[in-house]
Amino acid sequence: FFRFQFGMAVLLISFLACFSCCFASRYERICNKMVLHAENAVREHNMGNVAAAQEEVRRTKETFKKAVSVSPNEPQAYANMAQFLTNIQEFEESVKFWSMTQERLPRDSPFHAVAAGRARFSQWASYGKARDVAYAEGAGNVSLALQLANLQLEIFYSPVTLFEIATLEAMLGETLEEARLKVRDHFLLAQQVAFKAWMADREAQGFTCDSRSELVVEWTKYSSVNPSRVSILPLSAIHDGEEVYGLAGFTGNSEEQLWNVSFSEHGSYLATLQRVEVQGRDAALVLRPRGKGAQPCVVLLSSAGLFCNLADNLPLLKTW
Repeated sequence: FFRFQFGMAVLLISFLACFSCCFASRYERICNKMVLHAENAVREHNMGNVAAAQEEVRRTKETFKKAVSVSPNEPQAYANMAQFLTNIQEFEESVKFWSMTQERLPRDSPFHAVAAGRARFSQWASYGKARDVAYAEGAGNVSLALQLANLQLEIFYSPVTLFEIATLEAMLGETLEEARLKVRDHFLLAQQVAFKAWMADREAQGFTCDSRSELVVEWTKYSSVNPSRVSILPLSAIHDGEEVYGLAGFTGNSEEQLWNVSFSEHGSYLATLQRVEVQGRDAALVLRPRGKGAQPCVVLLSSAGLFCNLADNLPLLKTW
């Protein structure tokens, strides 16, 4: 799940540098001192000097107050403070400072939009940090973790978060058929969103995905329409009727049956595929492109079926 590291490089805002030319020299010196204390805080932390790092954090915040007392309506100090708080994982506070940065910028300024985007990220990160605490590596409050994941999804409609939501719902172990079907649908939705982001990545590389593009869940159905790409043969036919068992992804069961058979033994199939390549540690199967003209972009879910996390296995263009 969600993780952050304190020791990331300090990326204090440079996009507001153009505003500094109109500042009093005293204000500029104080802002520069903020940057120095922020850099010192990260360096001391990386060296393992926790007390010294905390002292530099305190000095950064104190220096911000001095800057504001000199020029309370200028955005630079607020932007510096917002980014510093993001870097040290004080996300809730950073959201407030990004908002105050926006208030001090013209609405038609491109920097206003940048600050708004940083505020959204900090809010998303705040929910993620709280979610990690609630989840406690599976030993904590899964229901609360699920609530926080849904709040994250409202900010960034990410296939990664969708898949994690489905996983948390499955962990809650609801037995009602309606609840189980909802979990299945959420796993499928996560794969569909990831598939669209994968197609966007393909097209960013110069390929053209046509209307035949597809995320294949039911292999036998796809094989009946595209026999030149995939042929399916029951293993029982090869082994003289001997029953052979396998995993859900190769069976081609109807969508309504997928959830019910996913944790049970059932007949398997031998699949012969043309022009495919394997991607990711879970072996997502992708139809190999022929040149860069218009063609179908196809992903076939492997033996894990809906439980194969495509977002972890395919290159995606962040469209969310």
